[in-house]
Amino acid sequence: MSLRFASPLSVPIGLLLLLAAAGLAILTARALRGAADARTIRLLHLLRVPAAILVALLVLDPRLVRDRLRTEDLSVVVLIDRSRSMAIPDSWESRPRHRVAAEFLSRPGSGLVPLLSGDFRLSFLAFDTAVRAARAEEVAGETLPGGNLTDLAVALRGAAQAAPAGEVAAVVLLTDGADNAGGDAPAAATEAGVPVYAVGFGSRAGAGTRRKDLAIADLAAPETAFAGNTVVVEATVRSDGYDLSDPGNRTVRVLLVEGDREIVSETVEFAEEAPVRAALRFVPEGAGTKTYRVKIPLRGDEAVTGNNERSFPLTVRERSAAVLYFDATLRWEARFLRDFLARDPALDLTSVLHPGQGRLVVNGDAHGADLSRGLPGTAADFDRFDVVILGDVAAESVPAASLELLRGFVEKGGGLLALGGYHAYGAGGYAATSLAEVLPVFIAAGDGQVEEPVSLALTPEGRVHPILSGLEPFFLGAARPGLEGLTAVKNEKPGAQVLLHAEGADGARRGIVLAAQLYGEGRSVAFTGDTSWVWYRSRELGGPEGFYRRFWGQVLRWLLEEEPEVSAAGEAVAVFSDRPEYRIGETVRVRARVRDAAGAPVEDAELRIALSGPGGERKLAPRPVPRVAGHFEDRFRALAPGAYELGAEATKDGKELGRATARFAVGAESVELDRVDLDEERLAAIARASGGRSYVGGPSAEQVASDIRGSLVSLVEHEEIALGDGPLFLLLLAALLTADWILRRRRNLV
Repeated sequence: MSLRFASPLSVPIGLLLLLAAAGLAILTARALRGAADARTIRLLHLLRVPAAILVALLVLDPRLVRDRLRTEDLSVVVLIDRSRSMAIPDSWESRPRHRVAAEFLSRPGSGLVPLLSGDFRLSFLAFDTAVRAARAEEVAGETLPGGNLTDLAVALRGAAQAAPAGEVAAVVLLTDGADNAGGDAPAAATEAGVPVYAVGFGSRAGAGTRRKDLAIADLAAPETAFAGNTVVVEATVRSDGYDLSDPGNRTVRVLLVEGDREIVSETVEFAEEAPVRAALRFVPEGAGTKTYRVKIPLRGDEAVTGNNERSFPLTVRERSAAVLYFDATLRWEARFLRDFLARDPALDLTSVLHPGQGRLVVNGDAHGADLSRGLPGTAADFDRFDVVILGDVAAESVPAASLELLRGFVEKGGGLLALGGYHAYGAGGYAATSLAEVLPVFIAAGDGQVEEPVSLALTPEGRVHPILSGLEPFFLGAARPGLEGLTAVKNEKPGAQVLLHAEGADGARRGIVLAAQLYGEGRSVAFTGDTSWVWYRSRELGGPEGFYRRFWGQVLRWLLEEEPEVSAAGEAVAVFSDRPEYRIGETVRVRARVRDAAGAPVEDAELRIALSGPGGERKLAPRPVPRVAGHFEDRFRALAPGAYELGAEATKDGKELGRATARFAVGAESVELDRVDLDEERLAAIARASGGRSYVGGPSAEQVASDIRGSLVSLVEHEEIALGDGPLFLLLLAALLTADWILRRRRNLV
């Protein structure tokens, strides 16, 4: 509230007018000195000076100004994270995050609720993977959060929709920011069209958290193994909050178990609060699909107990895989890769070198195949192998008939890996060949080489693809994997997955390095580099047993994975998931294949897939897979544990073509506790996208309330009251003048 003068006179002139009026009143009173005593003069001063000032004020037209925020129809929506990570006691005073958030809301006098409730209508929503009205005990932090996932995008979209009638002034988001549902939270904040004030609770990564916690932070395990061969499972173990000067806290035992049976264990040692890796080696017994668990024994003082164990399925095959590697010469790339493949006991390697002038050098067992032209010349000879690797060989050196047979080999279930080189892809003349159809990238005749060092960058699909499982830490370190150059390939095909991009020294993209796709019933991978051998020699990347071994081992094992429809080759309809078992929060990929009575793919079939499991039945929305005739796909998040069944039915022109079923399971484990640190960057991105603000590190409710009010400048009303328009000034002036006249009358001065 403030005072202003509406008169056109300036403030200095107004002050002079006031002083002149007061001075005139004093002079008129003093003029009566000879006729009145001193006491009467003082009384006249007390009456005439205020009267003169009132007259001057009436001339200046005083106005009382009040700014009032119109909030009668405004709501503030409070979103409260109720996922499991909010129960972690790592915040201020070692209290759980949800209790700190509750005090932030309800602290008497200084909480957000008492600060805003007088001006706004408040509504409280709880969320994990869905949004609902928050119960009073959840707002008060009296119940333990139990949501298995955090979906900030769903929460932000639901905030504006679930708010009461009237305009939403702001959304206050109380969370640790550990979003693991895969949505785009900043985009959702933009769509909501409401400023989001994101308030973060929890410890920052590497900030000396107070919580004590041991965790299996990541697990790299193959999906396929071979009976009698050694399998290596690498677990990344994290230790938070423990005093590592105590020898008892430095060592942690990591176990691999099947059922209740311990198979192998490894003891790791922490020199500092940085993750360490445990390599668990074992030989699986017998063929079939098995489930194993990697676990850390619980300690009594751990703040988080749900991240000490991870499980994984493993399909064990009876025989070794036959691999045919065809390259021009024993170049550095070929030398290192061939030696690596030859040492893998799960692989039976046959290598063919074509140094030119009609000469061929064959190493290993040809399995009865005619390799006199490098690649087999018949479909039967191709069928003797499981994977074909094509190196730096020009198309003119390979019979066109062999390339067409190679296409058929992949379509029927084989695996193909194409390597980079000066005679590969477009530079090698493959743009118009059958190979171009099989690969996950487009080949252009004019493509050449990128002849500069490049670093590799993970794509979002690469982060979750089995080929790069567990390799993300290598891309986060100072020494990222790189190459000395690559074959230029710029675009992927519809339905393909780009896993790695190349970046130059300026950060600009130089092309695709790694892409994968399903083709028919088989798989193909394009790797455009020709200097991966530098990883083998890099101490920063772990040398021969580090990134190099894991990368190529996982590429080969993904190519060896048999698509489930191969086992249903005689059926008209096949349906399957990409894995037999998932954790809560992981993406389930469902595929189906439809054929007619003659075995030909049916592209225009009407396919319906029902998913049955915990929570009832729902319909999926399968879409045709680009460039793979008769194949359909859908993806969704695993949200609840239990056994699930897929039921597929295909029809065409009203006639049923066939039915199929498949099963998969979702375990009780969740991705919710994989990363539990406060995600400041995500909260800041949400705030920027919405026009709000983010707060971390002991946020103040007073600051949040002040910022919300400050953002509503357009809703402030300016209210003015003209003091001279009312009777108060005139009545007061009349009273003063009347008292002056009465006083003079009694003193015989009139």
